[in-house]
Amino acid sequence: MKSGTVEFKKIAVIIDGIKDAVSCLFDKVDTMEKELKLQEEIKLQHNEGAEVQRKEKSEVLKEEMKVLKEDVRNLKEKYEKLKELEEDLLIGEMAILTEKEIVNYMLKGTGVQCKTDFITIRNIEDALYGRVNRYSDATEIFTSKIQKNKAKTNIKELKDVYHIGGGMFRAIKSFKTCRNFRAHPNIDIADLRARLAKIQHKHKETIEEMIKIYEAFQ
Repeated sequence: MKSGTVEFKKIAVIIDGIKDAVSCLFDKVDTMEKELKLQEEIKLQHNEGAEVQRKEKSEVLKEEMKVLKEDVRNLKEKYEKLKELEEDLLIGEMAILTEKEIVNYMLKGTGVQCKTDFITIRNIEDALYGRVNRYSDATEIFTSKIQKNKAKTNIKELKDVYHIGGGMFRAIKSFKTCRNFRAHPNIDIADLRARLAKIQHKHKETIEEMIKIYEAFQ
């Protein structure tokens, strides 16, 4: 019995030890489970917070993108308007250069003494046919009937030989209204022609004809 009692006590001690170890293990497992659960909750909260931040940031980016797109659209509109303006200015410049050559041809051999720098086709027509134009000194261009007759002969040659007449005169008058006199003060004809050649304008054929007329009289 004594021996059995001793053995029993030993076993009891071992069992108690195992029990304590198992209990401790369960406690650790429970603690770990609680820790994991806590970590999951923290992670979830963190993710929720991160998601909120992500959504907020996304909304900010969307708004910035919206503003940026609007700015791009506005810049594109301004670019198109500036491009159109540049085309109009170039076309107007070509019209003025062409008119100057036509005016010189009309007055060729007439012996007119007045300055011709600012004389227009309209001025010459007014002077030839007695139309009063309060915005010009057309009546001072010709001082004799001989001068007028020579100018009329030149105008007839323009029409018969070069096929330049009313249609071109009207186009020149219309295109000149596009031109700002300070936009291209000393533009080179070669550069002007090269740039005009790139323009797909609705009056492209007329513009090309103007270039040919100008170069033909050089």
